[in-house]
Amino acid sequence: MKMPVPSGPFKNVKLTEDDGTLVFALSKQSAAVMLDGAKYVSYTDTAQPQMEKLCDYVEKVIGAEMVQRVEIRKINMWQFKNDSGVSFSAEEARKFVLQEPVRNVLSADNLSDEECKISGMMKKEWKSDSDGLVLRSAYQVDSMLSGVSRLVLDTERVTERDVLVKEIPAVAKEMNTDLYNAYFGCVNSEIVRIMEGKRNATA
Repeated sequence: MKMPVPSGPFKNVKLTEDDGTLVFALSKQSAAVMLDGAKYVSYTDTAQPQMEKLCDYVEKVIGAEMVQRVEIRKINMWQFKNDSGVSFSAEEARKFVLQEPVRNVLSADNLSDEECKISGMMKKEWKSDSDGLVLRSAYQVDSMLSGVSRLVLDTERVTERDVLVKEIPAVAKEMNTDLYNAYFGCVNSEIVRIMEGKRNATA
C-alpha cells in the first residue's frame, strides 16, 4: 500500500514472528504484511485478520487516512524431481501445471520484449482504469540438487486509486476473489486435486 508521508519521527519498522511466517513491514511510504504459505489456510482465516491489524496500525499509529494503492500478491511454487538426474524442461513443467490457454498467453510469441526481459520469467499484465492484474511464471533449475526444478506462478492484483484505510479490508477481500478465480483459471484441475488432497491429509 502506498500512502501520504506522515508527519513526526516515524521510521521504517519491520516486525517478524519468531518462526518468520508473519512479517509486518512499515515505512513512511508503504505498509505490507507478508505471510508464509506453509501456514496459509485461506484468505478469510489467515490473511484478513492480519490485514485488519495492519490497517489499524496505519490509521492509529502512522496517522494515514487514505492510501493510493492496494496490492495483493500470491506466489505458488511446485517442485519437480526427476530421479534420472536430468531436470524436466520448462515446457513439460508448464504443461503439467498450467492450463493450455494460460501457457499460450505466457508464450514468448505472445509477449512483448519488456514482458520477456527477465530470463526464465514470463509476465503478462492487464490493466483497466485503476485496476490491474499481473500474471508471472518462472521455471528454475536447482543448481545444487540433481534433477530438481521448480515452476513458479506469481499472481498480483492491484488497485491504483484513493482508498480509505478503513475500507481496505473490504476492497482487499474483493481483490482476493479476483486472484482466487485467476488461480483456478490458470492451474490444471489435476494439480488442484493433488493440492487439495495434501491439504486434507495434513488438516
